[in-house]
Amino acid sequence: MLKSFSALTAAAVLGLAAVGISATPGDAKNSHASTASRLRCEAVAGTETSLSARHESRVQKKGPRTKFHVAFETTTTDGFAAGQSVAFSVDTVVVGTVALASVDGTLLETAVGFDSKARAGTKRAFPAGFPAVAAGSVVEVAVDGTMVLGCVLASS
Repeated sequence: MLKSFSALTAAAVLGLAAVGISATPGDAKNSHASTASRLRCEAVAGTETSLSARHESRVQKKGPRTKFHVAFETTTTDGFAAGQSVAFSVDTVVVGTVALASVDGTLLETAVGFDSKARAGTKRAFPAGFPAVAAGSVVEVAVDGTMVLGCVLASS
């Protein structure tokens, strides 16, 4: 009995040691883990008209980073045309205005994105006056001055 008790004890100790060793790198990594907030929303109307938005804010060892992206997709069958002016707003503040572009015969789309780590040619900086974004912020898209869709950002 003492022999089986010793074997059982040894197995338990080795098992706990293995768990401790495998957890150590993760624990060390998690001591520098980022804190992140991810918000998303989507809205759909008509046959193929949609709005999607996402906001991400995180703090890492390298410092804070914030990203925002919003996209609008539609079709000519929903009454839109390439070249129409599309304005994106967050909590009633217009954050970007772009032209609706044709992807193929009937599919149209446009998007804007911003990054606090903007670099020349690859990422756009947040414009001056960009509103503070939080859960409950309203993202809207207007085409030629008429509001088409809106959604409310929520944790994802």
